[in-house]
Amino acid sequence: MKKEYKTLLKQASWEEEVKKSRFIAYVKPVETEEEANEFIGTIKKRNKDARHNVPVFVLGQGQEIQRYSDDGEPSGTAGVPILEMIKNMELTNLAVVVTRWFGGIKLGTGGLVRAYTHVVQKAFEEAGIASKTLLSMFAVKIDYSMHGKIQNFLYDSKYILEKTEFDENVHMFIYARPEDADEFKKNIMNITN
Repeated sequence: MKKEYKTLLKQASWEEEVKKSRFIAYVKPVETEEEANEFIGTIKKRNKDARHNVPVFVLGQGQEIQRYSDDGEPSGTAGVPILEMIKNMELTNLAVVVTRWFGGIKLGTGGLVRAYTHVVQKAFEEAGIASKTLLSMFAVKIDYSMHGKIQNFLYDSKYILEKTEFDENVHMFIYARPEDADEFKKNIMNITN
């Protein structure tokens, strides 16, 4: 499993007119197939008067789940080029819908591919690309006397303190990269004896 992956920073859209046809690309970061399908359904419902609503989504750190449709456009001119662009950019966990209102002028195969991929590229630029890293969370339960020592250790370390809760003990929730897990445990045990 990949420990880092790229996805969209936020939801966005981009609209453009190409030879009187109106294209709008809607893009959104998603985590599940249900979330992707809900987003696609919302856009299709909003733009039910459009000739085409081309959906594409990719999920999983290794892009394991890939779904697309040309939604009535000539085969290979809409969904496939968008999917290939997403794969080439190594993006995942995102959903895309490109809505097209036909303007009366045929764009041809190459024109459709260029128009669809261009509006998606512009929507990606609006959304921003984020790199995400998978982390392991550790729950550390300590006495109050150890709290300062652990805090000082974390201040100069590569680990991330998520939160601290106080009751009869101190509960610290700390993130570490999976490959640093053994080192993290060893450091905490050394500090706390």
